[in-house]
Amino acid sequence: EKAVSSAVSRISYKLNNSLYDNYERNDPFVNGFLSRNVLGNKNFIKSRKHLTSKNCLQLICVMSEAIAKSFEKELLKKKECNALGALRLEKDVDSLLNGLLRLIDSFESATSEDATASVEDKIRSGFSNLKHICFLVQQPVNVDADDIIYPLETSLSPDRVKQVLAMRR
Repeated sequence: EKAVSSAVSRISYKLNNSLYDNYERNDPFVNGFLSRNVLGNKNFIKSRKHLTSKNCLQLICVMSEAIAKSFEKELLKKKECNALGALRLEKDVDSLLNGLLRLIDSFESATSEDATASVEDKIRSGFSNLKHICFLVQQPVNVDADDIIYPLETSLSPDRVKQVLAMRR
């Protein structure tokens, strides 16, 4: 949790054009986070050597859920997110989710397709709140919570939706 909090707290989602362009060229969050805190994590590396493929998949699933919850918690501490920041946030969330899903690829041959698909579904489900937050911060500033038509059922409470909408600038 500390690693996610530290990484997310250093990123602003209130961006101007030059900062957005810089983030596009030099991804300050996802690539570094995955390499340092997941792939390079000593405990994860040691665990992989001693766990079955099925248990490694479960470990990735648990790690992914913890990462998503910590990301959401830290993100909601931020007070502002503008249109460019909303785009960057969506890219960060998608990159992080896809990076975690790629970890599963190394275990596919040793596990059943059903087990792999189940873990992928759990990881995606763990990121559903973040995906909804991305959707909400991309809504126009003058749109109220009651006016939003959700493409999917939201898992966010009405109070959380209002909190997220208040971030838009």
